[in-house]
Amino acid sequence: MSKETDDFEELVEKLSQEIYSGALRPGEWLKQIDVVKRHDAKPFSARKAFQRLQEKGLAEYEKNRGYKVAHPSETELRQVKEIRCILEVGATEDILRNMKKRTLQSLRKLAEEFDEAIETGSKEDLRNINFAFHDKMVRQCGNPMLADMIDELRKRQIPGTRDVWSTVRQMRVSAQEHFDMLDAIEADDLSRFRDVVHHHIIKDIENTLPLRARKPSQRTA
Repeated sequence: MSKETDDFEELVEKLSQEIYSGALRPGEWLKQIDVVKRHDAKPFSARKAFQRLQEKGLAEYEKNRGYKVAHPSETELRQVKEIRCILEVGATEDILRNMKKRTLQSLRKLAEEFDEAIETGSKEDLRNINFAFHDKMVRQCGNPMLADMIDELRKRQIPGTRDVWSTVRQMRVSAQEHFDMLDAIEADDLSRFRDVVHHHIIKDIENTLPLRARKPSQRTA
């Protein structure tokens, strides 16, 4: 038997990854007995983990029934995107000012890994590389609290959404925009950097609508 998971934060991370990967689907009930058995965790840790997932927007609580994976509405998803856009575009000036050559090289390597993963990796590989790229970039703003907030918002989009990259073309567009951001930073072009970040966030609002069928009349203005 593996070592018992006493740290509920560790359990939160494991459950979060299961949600991000799609192992736990939107609307799926989080059963304490299953989580305790699957992760060799204490019941108390499982209950605390469910509460933390709710705080992160990854789970919902129904009275007398328990917790389930969140299934955010179209409106909630759009609002998260809009908040992200305000915060990330607002952070671009500080990111540009604080960016070091070595960090820029690391980011370019991640951008190349994402581009290569389109052909050789899985959707989970793409998601993980994408998270690493954006998190590393945003943390150059010098404000850890802001970076953590943006990270939470980015991950909050995942439950209840269909894939951001449903076609290879969409993957290629995202990959190119990663390189465009880095080129703008290298050229010290703040205006261009802001424009690319803005477009990168808002362009896939339609691609991240809820999994339930959309009406033909729904369009992005």
